[in-house]
Amino acid sequence: ASDQPGLYEINGLIRGTSISVTAKVNLSANASAEPVVPRKKREAFARNEVRLDPDSLFYDQQERMHQFLLTVDDDRMLYNFRKACGLSTKDALPLQGWDSPSCQLRGHTTGHYLSALSLCYEATGDSLIREKALYLVSELQACQDAFASLPGCHPGFLSGYSEEQFNQLEQLVRYPTIWAPYYTLHKIMAGLLDAWRAFSSDTAFTIVRKMGVWVYHRLSRLTKEQRNQMWSLYIAGEYGGMNEVMARLYQYTGDSKFLHAAHWFDNDGLFFPLEEGLDALSGMHANQHVPQVIGALAMYEASGDENYHTIARNFQRFVTDAHMYAIGGVGEGEMFHRAGRIASLLTRQTAESCVSYNMLKLTRELYQLDPDERLMDAYERTLTNHTLAASQKAAFGRTTYFMPLSVRAKKSFEDENSCCHGTGMESPFCFGDAIWFSDEKAIYVEQWIPSHTKTAKLSVAVLDNSIQIYVKYLQAEKRDLVIRKPVWTEEEGSAFVFRGPFSAGEECSISLPCRLQFEPAPDDPELGVLTWGPYVLAAVTEQEERLCVKKLPEKVSGKLKWEGEGIHYLPFAEIEDEMYQVYLRFGQ
Repeated sequence: ASDQPGLYEINGLIRGTSISVTAKVNLSANASAEPVVPRKKREAFARNEVRLDPDSLFYDQQERMHQFLLTVDDDRMLYNFRKACGLSTKDALPLQGWDSPSCQLRGHTTGHYLSALSLCYEATGDSLIREKALYLVSELQACQDAFASLPGCHPGFLSGYSEEQFNQLEQLVRYPTIWAPYYTLHKIMAGLLDAWRAFSSDTAFTIVRKMGVWVYHRLSRLTKEQRNQMWSLYIAGEYGGMNEVMARLYQYTGDSKFLHAAHWFDNDGLFFPLEEGLDALSGMHANQHVPQVIGALAMYEASGDENYHTIARNFQRFVTDAHMYAIGGVGEGEMFHRAGRIASLLTRQTAESCVSYNMLKLTRELYQLDPDERLMDAYERTLTNHTLAASQKAAFGRTTYFMPLSVRAKKSFEDENSCCHGTGMESPFCFGDAIWFSDEKAIYVEQWIPSHTKTAKLSVAVLDNSIQIYVKYLQAEKRDLVIRKPVWTEEEGSAFVFRGPFSAGEECSISLPCRLQFEPAPDDPELGVLTWGPYVLAAVTEQEERLCVKKLPEKVSGKLKWEGEGIHYLPFAEIEDEMYQVYLRFGQ
């Protein structure tokens, strides 16, 4: 026990390695007297252990973004940082859009870009990507050192502008005079932590740790009331996942000041209703709050405080059950609306892409702590029908901001360095994150994405009336193989279990019957979407009226293209430049 009241020693692990640390946790009133830091019950295979196989939309999308990253000028990504700290910009051109020199959010895309490089290297092993990332890290360290010598700038600070926006936030200056300085800081810190993990970069960790100390000293001067006032400011007070990166820094270092700082980002207006099991999301900005809940889950993992776990579980359930469109996307006009409202909110500003990126992350983390196949069903819906559908089918790095669900809808792909462009760079390298899991008893296959690990290879075939899944062992394995039984199949049982041990070369296979189904909206039973297995189908049409489907066929071709009543239907992820309708009338 510590000599300070309320502080207890915990022995933990860093990133699942055998390196132990001694950490001190300041217990809340509801935490146990001797907290136990939770461990994952089912671990995802590390990103660098999973490789996507060709001949799938997932692989194609990953490779297009991979090729795009290779074309990016790294010095352009450093422009705002070098300009702000007085270093030479090396004749680089400034970025445009949300990272232009006149935009108050400048610097956030550089953080996303560093994350994308790190994730890409883990997913592909490309040494050229590694070189680009380590160059960025080295130059950011030079910028951090240069900032420390500037008048009015404190050690550890790093951004694409001076500390002025943080000063103004503490004076409660509003948007658009300032624009979410802690949000931008989070993207930079998250990128550095990703680089540390991907490349074992001590430099990246040194930079981000100094930044964490800067955050601690900055916020320690403020009262809880002052912080609450800051976080309540529209856009100006948005802080991304600062609570997550600070909680992770605590886990990796054992330094309790990082856990204190993570607590200072608690959003009472969001967290309290969730603790009580109340859905109070209506009127909240969707992507402002999903990262905060990811941070709450990180706080649970760091401290063992069950309240944070409750917050995360309730949030994910509320969003999935009552706020999610059939494609898995969330929000209209960036906002949550009244629970159950779907049919009345089918506009051109539905389903912001970065929200889905963060919901996938939250769902995956929850699943590892408390495995529940319903979480993976929700994950599959979003991954297959929104995230996969959000990138342009060319190596230009363009992604959707909103995913329109109105009549005469058309995807709009942009590269203006927005929040969705940032997460859009990262997303394709996360496609393998939720396919393979394991514990001491079994290996689990949760998503139907052709891929392989050192242990086994997963193949998927789409036939006229079924999806066939093959797992071939590449080396001997003693544990069982468990394959998720998805919600869209009529097969009995909760999972498909193949008992080990297995020899190298041994195969396991299942066939999941599929049929075309109509899935109604919760607020209009005659309006809904057509699904086939995990795929939501879209009608290719420029018709101004809502389409009506009167009868469903018994079978759909193996190409998942259906000519129904004179209209061409195909999986939503395959739509690019065509006008379409996703929500249709049925039976009239």
